Amino acid sequence: MQNLGIPWPLYMSSASVALPALATLLTRSRPRGAARWILAWSLLNTLLEGVGMALALTGRNNHWLKYAALPAETALVLWALAEWQTRDVARLTLRLAIPLAITVWGVLVAAVENTSTFSTAAEPLLSVLGLAAAAWTLVDRSMNEAEGGLAGQSWFWTCTGLCLYFGGTSTMGPLATLLGGDRTLVDRAYVLKSMITVVAFLFIARGVTCQVHRRQSGASSSPVSSPSASSWSPSAPP
Repeated sequence: MQNLGIPWPLYMSSASVALPALATLLTRSRPRGAARWILAWSLLNTLLEGVGMALALTGRNNHWLKYAALPAETALVLWALAEWQTRDVARLTLRLAIPLAITVWGVLVAAVENTSTFSTAAEPLLSVLGLAAAAWTLVDRSMNEAEGGLAGQSWFWTCTGLCLYFGGTSTMGPLATLLGGDRTLVDRAYVLKSMITVVAFLFIARGVTCQVHRRQSGASSSPVSSPSASSWSPSAPP
């Protein structure tokens, strides 16, 4: 523990959200389709992670940032995943889910959430939605892939990373509430989530690299999606 009690894995987690953007820059790729929306999501989360970490280091509450960013994060991810659908109905369903998800977010934040601490309703619910959409995309595309191995597909790596990321964010809020005032256990859970986030963004960065390699070889590929996960360090007590 260091710097106001912030464990080092949380610094790694905060930095990892920039990996998709960094990979895009290093490979000099020009994101298209889903990759464009995921990259925007990654950049948004990079900004939020920086602000959130700065607030935590100065002893100020940063939980409200996540509440404010949820609508944009959800919209960008669902729109990106819609680009990867193999069926028109699935694509339309994901796009129609965006205004519904934002409406639900507004109701939950106004009615039941405490924006000075971990989200126990809005973020877990929208994370489950993101997890379901990413898992569906991964399974559907895998079953309909006609050529090439899965390891060479950008959507495979990116959706796998998204599943890991949303799996962590969907459980952190409820788990923190369940653990109550045991700060030590909450910190340990947050460290575990942070490590999962790092792995998730390594997968997503790999997805960006896959897109570039397939384009250079002349093969057709789906646009790459590189999510960002926001896993800010626990803020100062409200």
